[in-house]
Amino acid sequence: MLFKTYLAKIILIALSWGPGVLCIGQTNIWTGGIGNWFVASNWSLNHIPSVLEEVSISNSTDEVTISGEIPATALSVTLMGGVLSIADTAQLLIDLLDQTHVGLWIDSGRVDNQGAVYIKNGTGSNAYGIFNGGIGLFMNGGTLEISNFIGFNADGIYNEFGSTIDNDGILIIRDIRGIQADGIYCEGSILNDSLITIDTID
Repeated sequence: MLFKTYLAKIILIALSWGPGVLCIGQTNIWTGGIGNWFVASNWSLNHIPSVLEEVSISNSTDEVTISGEIPATALSVTLMGGVLSIADTAQLLIDLLDQTHVGLWIDSGRVDNQGAVYIKNGTGSNAYGIFNGGIGLFMNGGTLEISNFIGFNADGIYNEFGSTIDNDGILIIRDIRGIQADGIYCEGSILNDSLITIDTID
């Protein structure tokens, strides 16, 4: 049943985008400098990222804004520099589709969430909802929910030495399961002035 669900989703996306784009894990690279996520010309593949594509934002001068009421989607997001901002009415949905990579990888960049970020469905060894590495900074003033990460050493958030999670909103981590699995594995700093809920850790 799970396979059929994913297959139906893939077929639906293929029909909506047209032929030649059905490739799970293809990388869509931000090329827009300072700009809006929903402008197709700001991306290397000349279309807005789909649920099947990995997103890469790599330049220190990049400033990417997600705004509006249509959710932004991705298979994963890697932020190697610059700023990713989610406005107060916006959403970012990252669904790993049971792949074994990181949902949101931050390295020397900053995420400023005032809306909602949902990261889900990672499976396998070292599957992380968020890997906050280098001097990464995640500022949460909205809702951040990480769910359903299963496997050896799986973590909802891996916060590496030198990195910071700054929570002024709602942070929910649930359904993290496996040997040595953690809701939050923290070597860096967590600043919390609001609500953190960690549930169902096996």
